[in-house]
Amino acid sequence: MAGGPLGTYMATAIQEGSAAKAILAALGGEKQALFEPAGRALADGSPAPLTEIGVALVAEDDQRIVGTLLALPPGNYIGQLVSKGIEPARAIVIALAVINIKALAVDPSYRTCGIASALLTECVHLYQQLGYHLLYGSFRVGSGLDAFYAARGFEILPAGQGIQMDILLGRPARLGTESSEQLFMPWQ
Repeated sequence: MAGGPLGTYMATAIQEGSAAKAILAALGGEKQALFEPAGRALADGSPAPLTEIGVALVAEDDQRIVGTLLALPPGNYIGQLVSKGIEPARAIVIALAVINIKALAVDPSYRTCGIASALLTECVHLYQQLGYHLLYGSFRVGSGLDAFYAARGFEILPAGQGIQMDILLGRPARLGTESSEQLFMPWQ
């Protein structure tokens, strides 16, 4: 998994079959299904229910996994907001509006086949259908991934630059990254 506490919960949710549960219900017409896991996360104080809003997309060739994408609400960022004094109920709203493309990997022998592009396209389409306002991810400066994401229509932010979240939180806040990383997001 891609690391971080929510990634650990996601591994369990995939095994239990509860990952993306709210997404499937919302796509079936039950849009309110997205709110229930956020409410449980707020009530329980655990990010585990947010895995129901996350998704692991998989590409297969002859029953062999050749690519995967993991997308989750930004659990670490939500925790940072709460530690900086933003009310938990306001911080958890981020889970209903923002998704972090946490990991994208393709088997080296399948690169240049369009698998990563297809996974990204499906992820963006899925969350746009659900009304999410922001999808983003990050990569290390100098990795060459800036050209990859830019060629697929993503806006690439300068190293260390964050995304203003004021409009979602109602007060000054920035979703940032380390100076050794760059954020990418679909251009809108």
